[in-house]
This record gives sequence, structure tokens and C-alpha cells, in this order.
Amino acid sequence: MLAVAGCRAATPKGHKPLYEVVKHRYPERGLSDIRLSAGARNVIKQYHWPGNIRELENVLVRVATYCDRVEIRSDDVRQALQLTPVQMDTEILNRPFSENFSLGNVLDEVARHYIERARERTGDRITRTPKLLDYEHYQVLSRKIKGLGLGSTT
Repeated sequence: MLAVAGCRAATPKGHKPLYEVVKHRYPERGLSDIRLSAGARNVIKQYHWPGNIRELENVLVRVATYCDRVEIRSDDVRQALQLTPVQMDTEILNRPFSENFSLGNVLDEVARHYIERARERTGDRITRTPKLLDYEHYQVLSRKIKGLGLGSTT
């Protein structure tokens, strides 16, 4: 069974499960390369999808984007569905307001972290890294990288 549009619907015999159809619907989004473990497939099947097929697609894109493995596990899907609490870095979120506190410095630290992760994930490709970070143009990201002192993109 797979729940879509607010109900649970059984996969008809002889048909691919809906998540397999979605995986191959948009190859440019990188979904066709991922494999779902049995546990991940079960989480998807058991979830009562309040949205439509786009919600399923968005969850798969989110998992494929943030997971560093080819095989997606049940915990990856649960986190993408926000069924498990996200581990927060309390060190960065609960810094004391001291004389040296600077919100700009904290935000720069977060930006450095995610830019470095994205560069690693995309092999520092000048067109893929900005897309992953939701920058409209690579020039904007290049200026941000330079401003943060991270070195130039390749």
C-alpha cells in the first residue's frame, strides 16, 4: 500500500510502486540513481500522504540531496518526512550574548559549513553547487565564497 492524496492505495498487481515511478519521472533531479532499502520502502508505504504525488517527489528529492549514500535508509526517509527530531547543534544555537557576540559571525559560520558540504557533495562543480544551495547564479555564490575566505570555486 502507498498512501497518496490523503488515502492509502494498494499498488495494483503488475504495476510498479508509485515511488519507483516518481524516481524515474525526472532523471535530471538525480532520483533515478538512488536505491531505497526495504526499510525505506516500508516507511514510504506506511506514511499517510496528506499531499499529492508532488509531496512524495519532494521527499525523495530531499533525501537524495542530503544523503551521502546511494542506498537510502528508513532513517533518511523519516528525517525527510520530519518524523524524527532533527539533531540541533546547541553549541551554535545557544551561544551566550557576550561582548564578543556577533550574529553575523554565527551566520557566516553556518554558511561556511553548508557551502563546504555542498562543494564536497558536488565535486565543487560551478553549476551544481549553487543549485544545491538555492543560489540563482553562480556569481552570487562565488562572491559569498570569497567574502567568507573559502577560496575560489573551480
